[in-house]
Amino acid sequence: MKTMPFGKYKGQRLDTIPRKYLQWVLKNLSLSTELQVSIETILTVRAFYGWDDEAYWDAYPMGYLPKSDDELLDEVFKKYE
Repeated sequence: MKTMPFGKYKGQRLDTIPRKYLQWVLKNLSLSTELQVSIETILTVRAFYGWDDEAYWDAYPMGYLPKSDDELLDEVFKKYE
C-alpha cells in the first residue's frame, strides 16, 4: 500500500489519511503522476463504498479498514504499479 511521502501524514498509508486532507493535497500541490493517481484512486474507492462518509471515520478513527477492504485496495493499487 502506498504511503504519503511528505507533510503531516508522512509515512502513513494513503487509505488511513482523512478525505479532506487528500482532497486538499490534490487541489493545492504539484504531485507526481503516481501519487496523484493513487490519491484519486483512494478517493474514488472510498466514495464508491461509502467510506468517505464521516460516520465511517467516526467508527474507525485511525482510518482502519477491515482486512478484506485492505486486500481490495491492494488489488486496486497493483493495477497502477
